[in-house]
Amino acid sequence: MTVKQSRPRLPRAWYSASFEEFLASSSGTVLGQLTHNSNVAVDLTQRDAWEAQISFLRACLKDRSGYLLLEFNIPRMGLRADAVLLISGCVVILEFKVGEKSTQQSALNQVWEYALDTKNFHEPSHDLPVIPVLVPTALVSERLALRKLSADQVCEPFATSPDMLPQLLDELAQQFPGHINDSAWISGRYKPTPTIIEAAR
Repeated sequence: MTVKQSRPRLPRAWYSASFEEFLASSSGTVLGQLTHNSNVAVDLTQRDAWEAQISFLRACLKDRSGYLLLEFNIPRMGLRADAVLLISGCVVILEFKVGEKSTQQSALNQVWEYALDTKNFHEPSHDLPVIPVLVPTALVSERLALRKLSADQVCEPFATSPDMLPQLLDELAQQFPGHINDSAWISGRYKPTPTIIEAAR
């Protein structure tokens, strides 16, 4: 009798840790895990981008509580979000554009699609606010963009400069107090299509 082998599940992210664990780890350790879990060859451009993101996140997440996922898989789209933060009672999806000085609509649409996919198809995110944020790392701004939360609790995408992100996280923590169970969130089901019974209902 032939035993049918199940397809291996994609890891939820190539790197995941609490903020505390992330800050206690060396950049080399984080890079090593990203590289080990990558399903493609890692070139110098990608490695440099990861190093820049890790350095920035270290400064941004200091003295905060939450959970970080890097290279978060979006299975339906076959893509990955640069970073996801589970902070207080909301999910923040970050898309970095290293070296970019301006905001491109295509980049805003990209992070918005990540947010909509996560909201609609990742079960633990159904009842959580999802905040898509574009971070052009060379962008200069003195104030945060206005946030517009839709009825489904997905925020319209917006861009922020790196130096304004800590203020944004402070405001989101106040706006959405609470706590997300990171283990339950990570292990939650991803269902890109409804079952026949669910569709009938």
